[in-house]
Amino acid sequence: MLFIFTAMYPEAAPIITRLGLRPVNDERVFRIFRSEDIILTVTGMGKVTAAASVSHIISRYGTGSDRILNAGICACPDESVKSRIFLVNKLSDHDTGRDFYPDMLYDTGLPEKADVTFSRLVKSEDMEGSDSLFEMEASAIFETASIYTGPEAIVFLKIVSDAGDVSGLTAPVVQSLVERNLDDICKVVDLLLEQRKQISEPDEDLLKLADELKCSEYMKNRLFEVAGYLKSEGKDIRAYISHDLPVRDKKEGNEVINEILSHLY
Repeated sequence: MLFIFTAMYPEAAPIITRLGLRPVNDERVFRIFRSEDIILTVTGMGKVTAAASVSHIISRYGTGSDRILNAGICACPDESVKSRIFLVNKLSDHDTGRDFYPDMLYDTGLPEKADVTFSRLVKSEDMEGSDSLFEMEASAIFETASIYTGPEAIVFLKIVSDAGDVSGLTAPVVQSLVERNLDDICKVVDLLLEQRKQISEPDEDLLKLADELKCSEYMKNRLFEVAGYLKSEGKDIRAYISHDLPVRDKKEGNEVINEILSHLY
């Protein structure tokens, strides 16, 4: 399943329309819209509701090979990037000081920026001296989603809406910003769906490799993710393994997977 999370309905509305998603009427906790392989959830603003929605939705609808996309608006002190969309390559939680690193293997072609999550509305003075993005949900979404999946399965797309003054951010303005960047959002949606397909449909040799590495379900997802990426580049995952197979235990198998990943950066 591909899970899409937005904080507000105006952020979600253009995505719902483009993807042909329909409301889930028996879901009473959050507003949910879905198709066969996509579930979009409107979380509400702030870290607490974001974390609660991610946990609730993945626990109820997760399949084990899920992709997670958080899309929405943000602030940035650089006025020249207003209305542009960015892929987040680093997350910082302002309250805890912790940093997180989404780790999407595939190239989206989008510009990248770091993001800082606050537990309140960000003011212009909070952003002085920074060129990062600022919002209120992303770090909570990443921390919670990481319980269920790896960092390579979690993606953040942020559209710059303001430089700290939200007085003009009406629902139509927010919706217009998302519509302007909808093609880029949907390209990433297609990419994530293709990744999920590769993970869900491994070939016999990849299944054999998973057995040789003594993979847990979590390890299998990581292995299939990397193998899918290498296959898209015309490369064979076994060419990156120097360890004798089969391994003795899961710990050793995990070391082999980490070794493969080390060759990709």
